[in-house]
Amino acid sequence: MILTCPSCAKRFRVADEALAPAGRTVRCGRCRHTWPVDADGFEIRRPSEPDPEPEPVYPAEPAPPIVFDVPDEPLVAPPSRPAKRKRDFTRLRRIAAWAAGIAAVATVGAAIYFHEVVATEFAASRPVYRLVMLMPEMSSEGLALDNLRTEPELAKLDQAALPPSIRITGDVRNTSWIPRSVATLEGRLFDRRRLELNRWMLAPARRWLWPGETTSFASEVALDVVRPAELSIRLAPLD
Repeated sequence: MILTCPSCAKRFRVADEALAPAGRTVRCGRCRHTWPVDADGFEIRRPSEPDPEPEPVYPAEPAPPIVFDVPDEPLVAPPSRPAKRKRDFTRLRRIAAWAAGIAAVATVGAAIYFHEVVATEFAASRPVYRLVMLMPEMSSEGLALDNLRTEPELAKLDQAALPPSIRITGDVRNTSWIPRSVATLEGRLFDRRRLELNRWMLAPARRWLWPGETTSFASEVALDVVRPAELSIRLAPLD
């Protein structure tokens, strides 16, 4: 039951068995006021005060007063453990759903941004990119060739004394805004009539480049009986 101090109106929670059957004296933990109460928690009025009710019978030796001192908090029962667990599970489920959504968006964005690199490195992804019309055309636009040279130079080759091979070196720079694959670089040699003499795959130092990055390559190409007149370096199309 709940007792209310008649002096300061402070409320206290008291167990029913704490009061004797005939009542006992209690004391407020805030203002130290004492007053007698009966077994039902009602205040027992002193004989000097008017009392419409019959005078209660006091025990010969009243029990010592009970002192209650509780913090100034509302008398609200704490939430049950199952309800708290349910709220915690709901909060964790919402966090997991948000994390899964963010991960899905990040995965789709990465697959779009790195589409050329992924399609080159993982052939199994190419049908998916074709389905969503993101299959890269592997164009050389966005890739710049720097320091391209042959040893010996093509212009200085003599048809009558062709060397067995020439060495081709150079750099590839990514000038686009997306990562580009350079793993499928293809070299070709042409004669004066633009007829293809030789075709081979180049092996750059790196397989793909971030925007603005540069990688080098070097290749040894065997020569046929015809003197080459033109060199072409480009990205080979994917199958």
